[in-house]
Amino acid sequence: MKKSKVQVKATVDTRGSYSCSTHVTAKTDLDITAVFAAASPQIRELALELLSSSKEVTAQIFLTRAVRVLLDLVPSHAAVVAASASTDYGVLLSALQSPEIADKLVKADPLARAKLRGIEAKKRFLTAEGGMLSTQEVASILGISPQAIHKRRRTGKLIGIAQGLNQYSFPAWQFEGNHTVAGLESVLAVLGDHDPLMQVVFMLNPNDRLDGQRPLDLLRAGKLNEVLTAANALGEHGAT
Repeated sequence: MKKSKVQVKATVDTRGSYSCSTHVTAKTDLDITAVFAAASPQIRELALELLSSSKEVTAQIFLTRAVRVLLDLVPSHAAVVAASASTDYGVLLSALQSPEIADKLVKADPLARAKLRGIEAKKRFLTAEGGMLSTQEVASILGISPQAIHKRRRTGKLIGIAQGLNQYSFPAWQFEGNHTVAGLESVLAVLGDHDPLMQVVFMLNPNDRLDGQRPLDLLRAGKLNEVLTAANALGEHGAT
C-alpha cells in the first residue's frame, strides 16, 4: 500500500478571518470505502470524530501532524507493548519512551528525552496524594461557588493547575475535611513568585532543610514555621 499525502493550506485576510482547505492525494490501490467498512467499530467511530472535530484550522493542522506521527508508530514493536497501558495517555507515553521511538524523537529534537522525563515527573506529582479535583468538586468540599474557587486560585490561596483553555484542576492534598490544610495559604504567599507546578513540587518533595521530610507532612503536623523557613529559602537555593 502506498502512502497518501495530506496538505493543509490556511490563509488569513486583513480582517483576521481565516479559511482552510485540505487536499488529500491518494496514493493507494485500496478502495477507501472498503477499508473503512472493514475497520473495527472503534476505528470508524474515531475516524468520524476526527473528521467532525477538525473544522478549526488549528485543529486540522494538529490532527494532520499528530496522525502522521501515529502512523509512523503503529508498525513498531513499541506500539504493541504500549497498547497494554491502562489509559489512553499511558499508551502514548509508553510508546514515546520506548528505545526505538525515543531514538527517532532525539533525531528530531535533542531535548526529547529530557522532555519525556519531565512529563513523567509531572504526572507523578499530580497523581500523588489523591490526585486532582475538578473545580466543582472543590466547590463542594469548601461549600463555596466555583467563582470563589477561582478567585482563591488567582489570589494565590489555592494551587490550580491549568488543564486547557480556562480549565483548572486542584491537588486533592490541599484539603482536610471542608477546609484547606492549616497554614497552606501562608506557605503559598511565600511561594507566590513560583508557578503552580513548582509549588506542588515543593510541597511533595523531601526537603533537605526539613531533615528529608516533605513540607506537606510537616504542615499537617502543625509545624508551619519550619515549612515557611524552607519556602523562603526556595528562591535562593532550590526546592531541596
